[in-house]
Amino acid sequence: TTANALLSDLNILYPDKNIKLELDINENFLLNADKVIFNILLENIFTNAIKFNWEDVLIKVYNKWNSLFIEDNWNWIEKDKLKSIWEKFKRYDVNIEWFGVWLFIVKRIAEIYNWWIDVESTVWKWTTFTSKF
Repeated sequence: TTANALLSDLNILYPDKNIKLELDINENFLLNADKVIFNILLENIFTNAIKFNWEDVLIKVYNKWNSLFIEDNWNWIEKDKLKSIWEKFKRYDVNIEWFGVWLFIVKRIAEIYNWWIDVESTVWKWTTFTSKF
């Protein structure tokens, strides 16, 4: 699958992160999207989960109804800051090397396909991105 191939590439880029992927996608789940564009969306969400986590990264990808969920054990940000994560160049930690465009790109891809996308987070526990098609 696309997610497994992406995970393999990310394990090469981040060998010290011990990245694990759990997939639970219904075989009848069909998504009408360009494979390359959808891969960019996944790559950006996965990269955020990996780059800003310390080690033992766990990413779960599953679907329910007409939605895709990407959950990880990323130590994320406070609830009051979640709405602004989609802003271009938004950074909450200036000590980490990044440009603040990953989630801006994810949001734009969702808008192109008219998908609803949102994020929930509990600091120091988990983050879940949900996209409804």
